[in-house]
Amino acid sequence: MACAIPELKVADCAFNANRIEQLLREADGQGVAVLCFPELSLTAYTCADLFHQQSLLAQAEKSLVRLLEKTADLSVVGIVGMPVKTENCLFNAAVVFQSGKILAAVPKTYLPNYGEFSEKRWFTSAKNLRTDHITLPETGKCTKHGPRPLNWPQPLLNS
Repeated sequence: MACAIPELKVADCAFNANRIEQLLREADGQGVAVLCFPELSLTAYTCADLFHQQSLLAQAEKSLVRLLEKTADLSVVGIVGMPVKTENCLFNAAVVFQSGKILAAVPKTYLPNYGEFSEKRWFTSAKNLRTDHITLPETGKCTKHGPRPLNWPQPLLNS
């Protein structure tokens, strides 16, 4: 398991997805099983009110689709962050994928709202979800989400 911090450009999802792809390829070549990227890595964390622009959300989903297509030949599990809209709410989510397929989308539960953090201004807590599936329009995929992605046992998450 490894983590990577790609060079990102704010609201430039295509650029960010390309950088993420390069790092996934490098990790796969080194035998990494799981590569985790920072939250909101497809858009960059600092988009602020741009998170409510439909064009940014569409660009993020299109970039995810492209990333899935371009990494379908890799065995490494990737985890990228992106805004996901469902139930008329916007969630800060981690999308887990492998070999071109989405395995899970996990929305963030605890949103900081102090100092330089204003996540509650843009995002909704996962506590407010009423469904156990999220449909990503650009991918046509319906993905399960939950507090424990991929049904990992609770002790693993606490270690």
